[in-house]
Amino acid sequence: MNRILKLTKVFLKTSVSQYKATSKTENKASRKALKTFGMVILVLYLAGVFGFLSYGMISLLNDAGQPAFFIGIALLGLALLVLIQTVLSSINLFYFSKDLEYILPLPFKPYEIVIAKFNTLMVTEYVTVLLFLLVPFIMYGVLTGASVLFYVNMVLVLLLFPILPALIATILVMLVMCISGVIKNKDRFQTIVSVLLIGLVLFVQMGNMEETTDDQMLTQLTQFNGLVSQIDDYFITLADSINALTNYNNVTGLISIVKLLLISGVAYAIFIFIAQKLYFKGAVGARYSGKAKKKKDNGSLTYKKQNVELTYVKKEFSALFKNPIFFTQCILPSILMPVIFTISAIAGFNSGNEAEMEGMETLQIVNSVGLCILIAINIFMCSMDFIPVTAISRDGQNASFMKYIPIELDKQCTYKIIPAVIMNVVSTIILDIIVLIMFKASLLFTILLSFISILLSIFFSYVMIVVDLKNPKLKWDSEYTVVKQNVNMLWGIALSVAMIILLVIGAITLSEIPYLFTAIGLILISILCIYLIKKYISKNQEKLFEKVQ
Repeated sequence: MNRILKLTKVFLKTSVSQYKATSKTENKASRKALKTFGMVILVLYLAGVFGFLSYGMISLLNDAGQPAFFIGIALLGLALLVLIQTVLSSINLFYFSKDLEYILPLPFKPYEIVIAKFNTLMVTEYVTVLLFLLVPFIMYGVLTGASVLFYVNMVLVLLLFPILPALIATILVMLVMCISGVIKNKDRFQTIVSVLLIGLVLFVQMGNMEETTDDQMLTQLTQFNGLVSQIDDYFITLADSINALTNYNNVTGLISIVKLLLISGVAYAIFIFIAQKLYFKGAVGARYSGKAKKKKDNGSLTYKKQNVELTYVKKEFSALFKNPIFFTQCILPSILMPVIFTISAIAGFNSGNEAEMEGMETLQIVNSVGLCILIAINIFMCSMDFIPVTAISRDGQNASFMKYIPIELDKQCTYKIIPAVIMNVVSTIILDIIVLIMFKASLLFTILLSFISILLSIFFSYVMIVVDLKNPKLKWDSEYTVVKQNVNMLWGIALSVAMIILLVIGAITLSEIPYLFTAIGLILISILCIYLIKKYISKNQEKLFEKVQ
């Protein structure tokens, strides 16, 4: 047990060591304050969102005399979330983490490594559980007038319930990694799995987006509870978790907690037994699989002269799409945000509420207020684009390559933000289509909206690459460090919030001015901002790239 605990500490420290290392040469106090502020804002935002959604759902079920339905629906959602997150996390943690190069040759028994890795995995799962279910369950307790015993059982359920879905997902990953001889490319495998899982979630969402009234929502929640009743026959801890929270004030709840503890313990023991048989075979295969390829004779190799700008941009896109972490964290958000926005718009069309549809068609957005609000939506989508704020850091220690090729540094900055601008153009086009169809906007209004949004996305991207140059994260062992432990992303959120606030103020101030004049003013301001930031980069390029070495 002592060896397992020490190994767990090593894995946990490894996951955060790179983040701490970068602060040695920086102002620790300011970085810590910024990180704390960003985390507090993020936690409060998530708590507000889930609290608001939970309040509406619990109130609706409470009025119908069925508040307990909420517990089953929330736990079912948590089980699916844990399954998906475990599949994505366990692949990297168990098979493709760089610490395996040092751990596998050491005299550790398979079960010791498996338990330590699983403990590390569960730490991240518990963080997710607290973020997603702590506030909703507290909201449930408050709205139903629950006693202190409910909150005691709540803590125990939140600790025990995620264990079984995490064990199941980890075993499935081990089976796939052990028996499949096809998975030799971890990057491609992780990317495909990520896209399939996200596609599945979106498909389910599209299949349940037709009804929106309170009565219809109650019907949907009842159907979801029926699904919970069907699943709890197979997912053995779901029913006991529901009983523990709905019967917290009697012996039934206590018995359910004991059963949860016993089932989780037995499942854990079975997991260790199976993992000992599977893990090393898959781990060694993942690290050292593949046959050596014969090198081709390059004597007759011919070279083509290509456009420098196009080649550079293709290199950036290639790095983003080939690396699964960069793809899921930088490319997918740029795609998902407009997709989710589109799904919500389609749901509006299919809601069946004629009064709302008529109100939407008569809503006048072809004015200065509508223009500013729609641009603000585009800016929000830009804030989900992490391509420019990680443009330098993603190159790691290879970023010094930028200093040795015969291309001006300021031009390379431009080439690096082009993928971000292109992804933002995709988001803008989708928003334009919705505006044209739903709000019957004029073509001129839509073109101006697109032009201003693209200009502001260019400015946003330039500012973000400057932020990355000011504080690059070049020394990292894992791609997760660059995109998940990067304080620079908070600056992107701060900039987008500032721009949105300015646009809201502009919408209020310019409400009586024709949108054409407002659009011309915004275009001129955007062009001026782009000119100033480009001039700043060009004039200070040597100084900006001092930390890139």
